[in-house]
Amino acid sequence: MNGYRKFMDRQRLPEEAHRRLLALGLEKKHRQRGGRGMTIGALAACAALIVGLGGPALLFRGAGPTADVAGPSPAVGISAADDARGFTAAGPGEGDKFMFPAIWGVDYADLSGQAEADASIARSPGSFDVELERDDILKVFWGPEGKPEPEHFKMDTGDFPLFLMEWAGYTIRGVARYDETGALWQLDIYGEKGEDSFTLLAAPGHIPPTCIAQRDAHVTKVVDTDVSAWYRSYDRDGDGEVEHVVTCELLAHGVGVRFENVGSGGTRAGVEEADGLDGAKHFNAMVANHLCRRDGALYLDHIAQAQHIPAWAEENFDTLAQAREEAAFAPYLPQEAPGGFGSFTGQRSYQEGNFDRLRVRWSRGYDDVAVTVWLAEDPAGYPQSEGTVDAAIPESYDWRLYDGPICDTVPEAYQANFYMPTFRAQDMSPEVVRARGAEKDTGGMAYRFRVRHANGTVVEYDCAGVEAEEVWALVADTL
Repeated sequence: MNGYRKFMDRQRLPEEAHRRLLALGLEKKHRQRGGRGMTIGALAACAALIVGLGGPALLFRGAGPTADVAGPSPAVGISAADDARGFTAAGPGEGDKFMFPAIWGVDYADLSGQAEADASIARSPGSFDVELERDDILKVFWGPEGKPEPEHFKMDTGDFPLFLMEWAGYTIRGVARYDETGALWQLDIYGEKGEDSFTLLAAPGHIPPTCIAQRDAHVTKVVDTDVSAWYRSYDRDGDGEVEHVVTCELLAHGVGVRFENVGSGGTRAGVEEADGLDGAKHFNAMVANHLCRRDGALYLDHIAQAQHIPAWAEENFDTLAQAREEAAFAPYLPQEAPGGFGSFTGQRSYQEGNFDRLRVRWSRGYDDVAVTVWLAEDPAGYPQSEGTVDAAIPESYDWRLYDGPICDTVPEAYQANFYMPTFRAQDMSPEVVRARGAEKDTGGMAYRFRVRHANGTVVEYDCAGVEAEEVWALVADTL
């Protein structure tokens, strides 16, 4: 795991993606095999795929890709569950019946026993995201003229075309991801209905990148397009029940697509409900059939270029003294290097309307001390938008109360923020810091948490190989 850590540090993986990967192997006391755990082999595969360099995925809210940038997303790798934005897809009128044409079958490989990666792909410096409005999302599927008027009310399929009619009732969100020039890099469409969800990733000219190469997928010819497909059936969320994760990939009409659904069940011939794995396979097959048809080509021209490209800048520092010359950040940075640590790296990254952060880091073998200061460039941004934990409820943040992986031992109400909780500055104390200590797989302790100050500044501490008193000293100096 720490060999992976050192490799990734050289590759400048985005901080949030790096943190999420390291969380999978933080300490042997708090992680077990199975479930959503990732093997070292899977981590190595992720390390092999670095798309560009630089900061994390950045999400700007606005009225579609041509709107002025208004604010960022609270997280990297967003899903429909992360936010209330989006719209509920309408379906046909009640009682309406449709005659589905014959569809091409799709053959799926069973990869249930193979490792799965849960990770982010690194983005190029200055890249950014735009949350799409409902009309922009629908135009992707209907084309520039929008949805045509049906010849008869019984032929009205709702918001989406016939083969996607089963998306009715799902909360739909769309995100256009752009590179630093404002060119579309990838389109993400998310759907969620109860515990069921799906994700459609689309990229101009190629299948979207993934963390692990799928060598054992089955390939089926649908219309005149090769469709690679596979599934995994396992307890994905640690609730004791098996979930079916069904995925397919294809390149049709100049657009590459990866479609994955979790638990979403389709209907057969639009009449008979198909539950479980059969239903999930059918749900995917309908999407593949739609995309491979001539009238199923995804339209991306209206989001191909962002009108507004947020200003972006990055500056590196060779010493702590240089970093402390940044006046707005200095009150939150360490006054001196931690004892016994050698190599130093410092970097300030800024993106208009999204974030302004400075990170300093010292390394010593497998141990690191990193402090990241996020100014409130956007009070609704990440991580300013994340809620704080109540220091009076130790169950929400104290590692010492649990002996096992977060998903199995920490109450569900506290799981989302347990790995990296945010505390109010006035609630910080040596005891709170001690509560964040977790055993490292290479020995010693690791401490990870954030502190939100009254002016909106958030300071993140990611320290390993030091004592709780040393970490507290870093925090106390800022109070």
